Amino acid sequence: MEVWNQSIGVRLAWEVETAQSFWTGLRGWMGRDLQTGAALVIRQCYGIHTFFMREEIDVVFLDDEHRIVDMLHGVRPNQLAKLVRKAAHVIEFPAGTLSATGTQLHDRVLMETEQYFRLAEYEARGA
Repeated sequence: MEVWNQSIGVRLAWEVETAQSFWTGLRGWMGRDLQTGAALVIRQCYGIHTFFMREEIDVVFLDDEHRIVDMLHGVRPNQLAKLVRKAAHVIEFPAGTLSATGTQLHDRVLMETEQYFRLAEYEARGA
């Protein structure tokens, strides 16, 4: 799976993990070394933490249309990041990813396949 910034046609990540449950989202990247091209997608989420992480991360908060409604650069380990109530999904990247790719607020972010987000929308409707 890959993550793309559709607005500018740039690939943001190619080693993508998806948090499949509340607990895997809570655990996130705790205690792990991050590599260029990595990303962690957390569905139905509007806030993150960096407790027990080893490295800084960049974070994008996406709305239901997959537009970036907020972003954080270089969130240090052992922090509680702000809550972004208008966010529907969060994607975490190694620090420096957003600046290096020119990603900006309001850009549209896509997964390699829209099936991922279609599933999220289907589940959100209670189907």
